[in-house]
Amino acid sequence: MKGLLTISVIFGALVAVSVSLRGMTLPNEEVCFVPGGPCYLVEIANDPGERARWLMGRTSLDLDRGMLFVFETEEVANFWMRDTSIPLYAVWIAGDGRVLGSTVMSPCPDGAIDCPNYPSPAPVRWVLEIPIGAVVPEAGSVMTLSGSAGD
Repeated sequence: MKGLLTISVIFGALVAVSVSLRGMTLPNEEVCFVPGGPCYLVEIANDPGERARWLMGRTSLDLDRGMLFVFETEEVANFWMRDTSIPLYAVWIAGDGRVLGSTVMSPCPDGAIDCPNYPSPAPVRWVLEIPIGAVVPEAGSVMTLSGSAGD
């Protein structure tokens, strides 16, 4: 009976991973900014494949949702909006969790070959993408995470 339970658990985990990879469902965490700043429920993109895909193909994003890009070390991050139809803010966050500022990123026109590049103003460890219309964290506020996106 114990062996059957183990096999069932393993099978269930494999099915969940398979569904997750097919739909590219990423882990969700809550990200807040202090003092008194906004909070968002974000999907975590912490490997090159997830970061390359980001919010491509999405047609809407609730104002309290976003995607947090996690880099292993601080680096100058470059973003573009190819195949992204939602105008977004990129919130640039340093290794100490401090917000450096934000940039408005406009969708690249359909069929365009050259999309604008949006570089971070300095090396960053995280980039938060949130929809235009969301409350943008102020420069100097500090990000707090509910999970392990900072590890």
